[in-house]
Amino acid sequence: MPGVHYWVREVNVVSRAITEEHLGWYDDLNLPEKIVEAAGNPKDTAFMSLQAATGLRPTQAIHLMVRDIDFEKERLSIVCLKEPSRIDCPDCGERLAKKHRFCPVCGNQVARPIRDRIEEQHYRIIPVYRRTLTDIEQYLNWRQRFSYQGPLLFPFSRQRAWQITERVGRRAGLRGLHPETLRNLLAARWVHKGLDVNKLRFLLGYRLSTAGSSLHFSFEELQSEYQKLWETR
Repeated sequence: MPGVHYWVREVNVVSRAITEEHLGWYDDLNLPEKIVEAAGNPKDTAFMSLQAATGLRPTQAIHLMVRDIDFEKERLSIVCLKEPSRIDCPDCGERLAKKHRFCPVCGNQVARPIRDRIEEQHYRIIPVYRRTLTDIEQYLNWRQRFSYQGPLLFPFSRQRAWQITERVGRRAGLRGLHPETLRNLLAARWVHKGLDVNKLRFLLGYRLSTAGSSLHFSFEELQSEYQKLWETR
């Protein structure tokens, strides 16, 4: 069975939030379940369960829409928007850097460069643990008593997400629990199970490449590996 130092080296997901004291947590493969059980209310339970089962960062979790969850197929659609600025010379159309005041091709002064806003949508579809989906369903039923009925699954800030994680950690007897710790707990469990590390990195949202080409896994491939993560044997 791979040890802690093995997966730290292979997965390379440990952040500055992780101290030597925290490294001992990763030997307990059932720790994510214990953390979720300590959450208390349905909102905290669903949020902690989602982080523990998918490795989503807080920013990704709080931007998740209810419509992004496929309860039947047990998967999430993670949408990442990038909006780079494109600057072209208004005379010859040459691509310019933001610092350019004169076009390097035609030599004309670039007083009012043309800015084209380009949106690139990157979708990442990942599997979700059935128990986590149950926690989310219970949370959605629970929150109907409140005024917010918008599209966001968790309508709160990134700072609030950190506060919830730390508070639940204290209830579970863990001092200094951070969202990044939950990603690392998922990684530890994955590697302890002897599963494909490249699929883990894909699940966590890292870009993979080999021999100059991008490495991609289908949802079926990822789901097949992911399901082994929750096998009790």
